Amino acid sequence: MAWFSQVPVVDVHKDNFHELRPSMQLAIQSATFVAADAELSGLGPRKLLVAHSVDDRYKAMCDIAKSRALISLGLSCFKINPQQTCGDVVSFTVQSFDITMLCNEDYIVEPGALSFLVEHGFDFNKQYSKGIPYYRGVDKDGSDVHQFRELFSEIIKAEKPLIFHNGFLDLVFLYQCFYSELPSSMATFLADLSEIFSGGLFDTKYIAEFHSRMSASYLEYVFRKSQRDNAVNQSKGLKHVTIGFPNYPTAMKCIEYRQCGLPSNIMEPLGTTKLAVELCMQYAGYGHCPLSTKCPKSHDPDQILDQEDSVCENKRKRKRNRNRRKNKHKMEESETKTRKVVQDGLVITEPAGETDENYIDARFDKQPNDPVHLDLNTNKCSGSGIESDKAMHCGTHGTMLEGDGEMHLGMKDESGIKKDVLERTEDKKTKKRADGSGDANETGTMTSAVEKVGLLQKQRMRGHRAGFDAFMTGFSMAAFIANHSTRGISDTETDCSFIEKFSLQDIINRLCLSGKEIPLHVRKSNFSKTSVNHRNKMKKLKEA
Repeated sequence: MAWFSQVPVVDVHKDNFHELRPSMQLAIQSATFVAADAELSGLGPRKLLVAHSVDDRYKAMCDIAKSRALISLGLSCFKINPQQTCGDVVSFTVQSFDITMLCNEDYIVEPGALSFLVEHGFDFNKQYSKGIPYYRGVDKDGSDVHQFRELFSEIIKAEKPLIFHNGFLDLVFLYQCFYSELPSSMATFLADLSEIFSGGLFDTKYIAEFHSRMSASYLEYVFRKSQRDNAVNQSKGLKHVTIGFPNYPTAMKCIEYRQCGLPSNIMEPLGTTKLAVELCMQYAGYGHCPLSTKCPKSHDPDQILDQEDSVCENKRKRKRNRNRRKNKHKMEESETKTRKVVQDGLVITEPAGETDENYIDARFDKQPNDPVHLDLNTNKCSGSGIESDKAMHCGTHGTMLEGDGEMHLGMKDESGIKKDVLERTEDKKTKKRADGSGDANETGTMTSAVEKVGLLQKQRMRGHRAGFDAFMTGFSMAAFIANHSTRGISDTETDCSFIEKFSLQDIINRLCLSGKEIPLHVRKSNFSKTSVNHRNKMKKLKEA
């Protein structure tokens, strides 16, 4: 279904991991691609993460990954349904997992990260009591906390495409926490990644910025815009994605449903919905606001997108009006510069002349059943519909043709009248605001709406977790490949690879770099080698 109001997410922790592990492995092995998202205990100094040198960024990320911890991992497995994929429809079955982790080594928890996670509904009591234990760095022989490393190895061996949103830091943490010790060189790290994830890496933030060209690229915006556009495309019969979920039994208490239904007015014409509150432009542009839930302005992504659509529609209307006026002006100029004359019984189009005796205005040509006769001696026209040789009026166009051949407009420009009315209306509104005589009901509605903003934002933010974030990332990828694939969707049933099916060669293994105009290309350089730890790890996986 293109319209879905909730997403089931399986809550995985220490108590049910062994029970759920077989179904997780099956979902990974049968998936077309796997989306992932990580929640961390801190991000370290922000300036280091956006350093000018990418090598400096990598070194800072290594220090962060070795001192902080991954506390939650989201996995969302998207599997194409060939039987339901045809024409302009790509159908997926999705299974999402929210996995609570607990590092057995000392790590730093930053107050800012703690506050952010609590506001988004993260339960630290549950993490410390039910988190799946793990250790960082290289494998430790004889350790009894390697169960999740085995599952991560299944992801590597499955060779499935892995989807992230702004995934550079997530990949650094995954390498350090579940694979091996991070190499000191970024070139070596990229060489290792190219072999670890041979199915390919994709970054939806890079796709949103460089290919979809969205106005913003934070995850909530990218997902919501993809979801709205997908619903509109489905209603118009265009390329779109349908999503299905397994029918989980009601007895499974580990299933949590995340609400993400579209507003009921999504299909209404633009301009009919009036925003009741002011938008937070900081959040609208970057997905972050320093005031968080205390901000009096709206962080609602639907209102942000409504505002954006309204602005775009107004621009399109102004452009259409300009083109209409331009075409009308050209038509009037062409009509004044051309005329038709009767010569030897034939009507011929020639440039208009002020003193030509045989001039007949092109706009007043008569049909065969309504002939016009020209008396060459008196220069007078006779026939039905013509009353005088001195002045002829056209009520439709508001123009008048004088006897001397000049054209005069008998009606004011309609656009000018509308503009004048709008200006007078705006002056009245401004005067009302200055006098304090505005609509009291409107003011009351605005106040009550502002009071509800914080509560609505808190309710929405509680659905923002690693498992659901992974689903949002995967859905954004699915919507992109359905809309931008250069191959026919029916070709997805062939035995070619995922990249070939949807012609994704231009976006594979490219990670977004904040503040950079080019992505980070994950590949093995001719001047770099893979790390020793990586080679030993891959040898062990092949022997297993």
